[in-house]
Amino acid sequence: MSSGPEHGELLPYLAHVRFPADAQEIRRLCEEQGAPAACLRRLEDLPAGVYVEPDTVLQALR
Repeated sequence: MSSGPEHGELLPYLAHVRFPADAQEIRRLCEEQGAPAACLRRLEDLPAGVYVEPDTVLQALR
């Protein structure tokens, strides 16, 4: 697992994403919601693909 914010810190921002969503859209929406730089850097590690719920995003970041 890479260093950075804990998974729980991403959840408030992921709650605003309409799933399914691709990695690029997830990062964009979290940025629009004011996610801190550390969370956005963490989302840069999110592999390309379509995610169906917040939990699948968090699993992909492990």
